[in-house]
Amino acid sequence: MGLSFAGATDDGGPIPFVVPVPTNWSNATQIRLVLEEVTVPGNVPLKLRVTATSQGGQEEFVGSTGIEALSRDESKPHELPVLRLDVTRSLRQLLEGRPEEKAIELRIQAVDGRNNPIPGLKWSCKTARLEIQEKAKSELDSGFF
Repeated sequence: MGLSFAGATDDGGPIPFVVPVPTNWSNATQIRLVLEEVTVPGNVPLKLRVTATSQGGQEEFVGSTGIEALSRDESKPHELPVLRLDVTRSLRQLLEGRPEEKAIELRIQAVDGRNNPIPGLKWSCKTARLEIQEKAKSELDSGFF
């Protein structure tokens, strides 16, 4: 399982990550995007919106998660050790036409409640990776999956 390291943004733009695709993703019951060491302003409610580029070159929605503000007056950064997003359905759809894909570029952007970028927002995420939950061997042998 590989990690993708990224930096920070202070212009409200997306942070790109190239994450390795787990080799057995097609047998997974769940695929999660794990974001580690996320830092956002403590006084701004936001969503982290994840997109990727499809084979046809279109930007495709992968998933999102909301982060509440600590308070209106909280200027101190809000540090979140780990965020997990279930991206099973969207990632399967994205990868089904390219089963041998070894890595995928994801773009993560802080947006408001209407999915509009938040100009000038400073936020960061140290690492991103995909993790899978595999089907139990008994489920694979039963033929039901």
